[in-house]
Amino acid sequence: MAAEAVIVGYGCILPQGQGRAGLDRVLAGEMAATVWSENPRLMVGRVAADLVEERPGEDRSVALALHVAELALADAGELGVEGERFACLFTVSKGGLGSIGHLVSGTAGDWFAAIDPAAAARAVAGRFALRGAALAPVSACSSGGHLLAAARAMIVSGRAEAVLCGAADASLLPIVLASYDRLGLLSHTGQDKNGGGFFVGEGAAAFVVTSVEWAKKRGLPIVARLAGSAAGSQAMSLVNLPTDGVDLAQVCELALGRSGVRPEEVDVVMVHGTATRVGDRNEAAALERVFGRDNLPAVVGTKWLHGHLLGASSAAETAVLLRGMESGCGWRVGLKISAGFGGHISANVLVR
Repeated sequence: MAAEAVIVGYGCILPQGQGRAGLDRVLAGEMAATVWSENPRLMVGRVAADLVEERPGEDRSVALALHVAELALADAGELGVEGERFACLFTVSKGGLGSIGHLVSGTAGDWFAAIDPAAAARAVAGRFALRGAALAPVSACSSGGHLLAAARAMIVSGRAEAVLCGAADASLLPIVLASYDRLGLLSHTGQDKNGGGFFVGEGAAAFVVTSVEWAKKRGLPIVARLAGSAAGSQAMSLVNLPTDGVDLAQVCELALGRSGVRPEEVDVVMVHGTATRVGDRNEAAALERVFGRDNLPAVVGTKWLHGHLLGASSAAETAVLLRGMESGCGWRVGLKISAGFGGHISANVLVR
């Protein structure tokens, strides 16, 4: 009999703050957009400097990853898993962009390793002595969704007893924001819910996934069951998407089918929700295909509050969903949809 995957701990750091307190501020509707000092035309969501300890030679994205990994492990409690049975799946999807300047200036030193998308996986596995597989799947803004799906697969198949998975991003850099601005994707007043674009934020989230059997054996608190996952592609080009929702609907239906959850049992859908016209139309069409126009569950998107966290967005928004499920929002069953540049799509079903 295959194991059942559950989340027993999680951690998050956002412009609103860290841990459950920061997530509660998001759920309360607190917006974190501030004027960017590099270009006052643009808004950003920045994590407070005093929340993240950056060591010499360590990229900010890796520092964020280490911080949320520690929060997640502390939240899970004493797991009792041997090192080689404890896997680490962690990504900084674009690598340490903040370190590239050091390479260009010729002052790289140990910074070279920090620009690798696997830098966080190495750092987290090393810091916490996780001796199982250390992997860094990269799928742009859908990375966190694919990491959770991979963690679930490792638990269900018995390849690991526990998996620490997550994603971090620190891309508040001129070259990144200028690129998005040139594409016409950025709002200059914070995110516009009517399709006027998003603002870029930074942050990270991490989850400890194990089997329900192991959680019960160790007396671990079960935050939610990771009931079903699916991934797919809607590739057309780097940034263009279809608007018919067909591919995304198929991924959602596959995740629901694997979870044993019927569409009418879903309480909430946490969408990708970039406030871009093409992306939002595609998600809306997909949800109508899955649930029907007149039977939609609650639809929630939070990028307009904390910013688009790029490679960390899916992971962070999953943490928001989990907090909503455990804090009295009335959500027992949630569907998280994720999408990324290049056509990467994923869906995860969480059951409280």
